[in-house]
Amino acid sequence: MKVAGPRCGPRGSRLLALGFLGGCTLVVSCANPSAEPARTARARAGGPRELVAPDIKADTGDRRESGFLALPQLQPRIGAPLSGLTPQQLALFEEGKQAFIRTIDPDEGLGPLYNMVNCAACHSNPTGGSGSLTVTLFGRREDDGTFSTLAQLGGPIFHGEAIRPECQQRIPREANMTAERITTSCLGAGLIEAVPDGLLRKLAASSPSATKGRVHWVHAVDDRPDAEKRAGRFGWKCQIATVLSFSASASALEMGFTNHLIPREIAPNGSEALLAACDNVPDPEDLPDDTGLTYLDRITYFQRYLAPPPQTPRSGMTGERTFEKIGCADCHHAALTTLNEPGLESPLRGKTIKPYSDFLLHDMGALGDGYPQGDARANEFRTTPLWGFRFRFPLLHDGRVSGAQLAERATRCIELHKGQAAASVKAFKALPKPSQQRLIDFLDSLGRVEFDADGDNDVDLADWPFFFSCLARPISMPISPDNKCSIGDIDRNGHLDLVDYALLQGAFTGPLYGSVMIVP
Repeated sequence: MKVAGPRCGPRGSRLLALGFLGGCTLVVSCANPSAEPARTARARAGGPRELVAPDIKADTGDRRESGFLALPQLQPRIGAPLSGLTPQQLALFEEGKQAFIRTIDPDEGLGPLYNMVNCAACHSNPTGGSGSLTVTLFGRREDDGTFSTLAQLGGPIFHGEAIRPECQQRIPREANMTAERITTSCLGAGLIEAVPDGLLRKLAASSPSATKGRVHWVHAVDDRPDAEKRAGRFGWKCQIATVLSFSASASALEMGFTNHLIPREIAPNGSEALLAACDNVPDPEDLPDDTGLTYLDRITYFQRYLAPPPQTPRSGMTGERTFEKIGCADCHHAALTTLNEPGLESPLRGKTIKPYSDFLLHDMGALGDGYPQGDARANEFRTTPLWGFRFRFPLLHDGRVSGAQLAERATRCIELHKGQAAASVKAFKALPKPSQQRLIDFLDSLGRVEFDADGDNDVDLADWPFFFSCLARPISMPISPDNKCSIGDIDRNGHLDLVDYALLQGAFTGPLYGSVMIVP
């Protein structure tokens, strides 16, 4: 399909959009030598401009080859699968999602102790994301500093539900401390898993002395006892190294649905007699289906193939430079690159990701919860990945930060940081109010869907008027990443044009993923 003439008006822009949606390659024919002077004259006049076939720059992955216009790729929507999955991988993602939301019944192995009946009840915002529910850990700290999870009494996890009243768990009187933890997010989990151990080791070695982090070396659940330990990266204390380990632990320990990696139940209050009376399903309870896959296999595929949250605009905001300047990026490291090994699926291999975390343990001082885990000390926490910040709440490990306004949540989170983050908190408080706001605006970009003007995590008819108001912006007033119109400048050339208009039509799906999101 050819767009005729050097000026592509509304009809031309529609043709371009339809070509994009249909998967066509477009030839742009705007070679009239008088076109650029006319455009320059309008720019000098500062007036509105027509839609003009854009000159694609090569600084963002966009390219122009032999007159063919290559459109930028939209970021996956929140809760969507990774881009580039094969049909077989996409099927595993969709089947895994159904397993993730499926209720496990007592007859097939739920319990006898459990907290929720499916994965999605905790990972709810969106399915596979973070949640608002808390899990209680209990234990005992002795005067000499030694700590016990009281595993012999059913620890360390307290389960609020049981399949029968007589099986109900109690926090034992021997416990002298508890800790609350909210659900972490699984978005982008496969990409996080694919970050090399060696890269995390280098980050630990090169981090500034005042904010020195350390790797939490752990075994995966499927490792042999004599296997080399791996870099933990999941969980509040980096106590889990792989998505499979996360899935196996959550399934068995949170739902009592045992698997071949964790085949034994937690005895209610440590009583084997109660366990024998309450658990009538042989272990392991998660058995292969007709295709040879287990429930554990399916939920692991789903999480590994979840896309990371979008970031809009993708870079260049003044607030991010401020974020770096005051030391936040010492721990919330912006960009990491995944392994580039042939055995790894293509959508996970050799990708640069921006989780804004170093996946190291840091001493958080008074913000810590006092509960050690593995080699992670009482007041150490993993650097929480910030991608998806704008739609993740409540916040902090115990969910103490909520509130309707993102600026309020962000400010409270920052100010509650202690320990190694104290200097950055002090620097933030010393910033002028406009600089603080620009930093918060940057945090608001972490999880924003492209073209989502009203911030409700979908792209629908309510977002179109804002796009067209930005389209009318004079070309003499280029759009910077700090300008809200940048959520529509996907090719990042400083103005809205035919490419952005075509992508808007491609992004328009209505509340496809946004409908399952909770928006504060």
